[in-house]
Order: sequence, then structure tokens, then C-alpha cells
Amino acid sequence: MPGTDVAFEVEGGAVRLVKAKRSSARKKRGERLVDRLRGAGDFRMTKDEVLALMRGPPPDEDAPSRK
Repeated sequence: MPGTDVAFEVEGGAVRLVKAKRSSARKKRGERLVDRLRGAGDFRMTKDEVLALMRGPPPDEDAPSRK
């Protein structure tokens, strides 16, 4: 795959191309992204406040119910 680290192994008279073992020093793209974003939020909202924003306002009590 593109971007995959490879290593060459010599066995007898043949050379094989194999996927390199992952070193702990090199992080994957997703890990680097999470590291960069961690702690970047500058606002404090509770879980309930976030859910209220996603759900929208509560329905009017006078409105007919939908079933």
C-alpha cells in the first residue's frame, strides 16, 4: 500500500520485500491527529448541553403530538 514502511530481507540468494515492523517512535496518521487535537477545545459544555444543542428546542406543549 502507498505510504507503508518496508524492509528488505536477504535469505540465501534471494531478497524479499516485507512490511517493516512498526517502531514505537513513529506514529500513524490518526494518532498524530488525535495528539494534535487533544486539549484544543476552548469551551466547557456538559454532555447534557451538547445533546440539547443537537436535539433542538423542546416541542411546544400546545402543539398536537405527532404519532
